[in-house]
This record gives sequence, C-alpha cells and structure tokens, in this order.
Amino acid sequence: MPEILFMVGNHHFKTCGQLPGGTTDGDDGNYHSYFENEHGEQWLFTYNRREDRVYIQGGDLCWESFGLQHIRFKVLNTEEKLWLDACLRAVGAGRLEDFVGVKQ
Repeated sequence: MPEILFMVGNHHFKTCGQLPGGTTDGDDGNYHSYFENEHGEQWLFTYNRREDRVYIQGGDLCWESFGLQHIRFKVLNTEEKLWLDACLRAVGAGRLEDFVGVKQ
C-alpha cells in the first residue's frame, strides 16, 4: 500500500455512533472527499464508480451512510452545500441542485 497522504481524527463523541473507518489505496474505484466545517462537524463523501452512487456520512448523523436522494431531508449549511456540489462536479455527476433542487 502507498504511504498515507491524509489522516484525521474523529471530533465527535463516541455516542455519535460507529466510525465509518477504513482506508483506501485508490484502487477501490471510489472517489473520497472529507469536509470539516467551522464547528468541527465532519462529513465524508464517497462516490462509488462501479455502482454510480453517492454515499454521504456525517458525525452529527451518527456516521450513518445515506444516499444523495436523502440529502434534502438533512440540514446542511451553505459551506457544506458548496462542498457537496464541488464533490459532485469533481466526479462528473452534475450539480447539487440537479439532484435535489437545492439552490446555492
């Protein structure tokens, strides 16, 4: 496995749920992104190229994994929406508002 490029600790309480964990060497076919807002709330974005699916996990959501279709039910601030939009554009999946009608 190649050297680790990035590592971050969990800022949430243990009661926030099981950490998603895992590492990747880039050969899993997935695109990964990490975001932390000014309050220390952490988010993970995974785009599975084989399944053509987006998975989002957040510490405030007990690290539950949910698909993009559920994002409209979650409360995201402006910076989090911009990050998510950038992730979607990076994988060539369009814009956030294309999926959920969210205006920046």
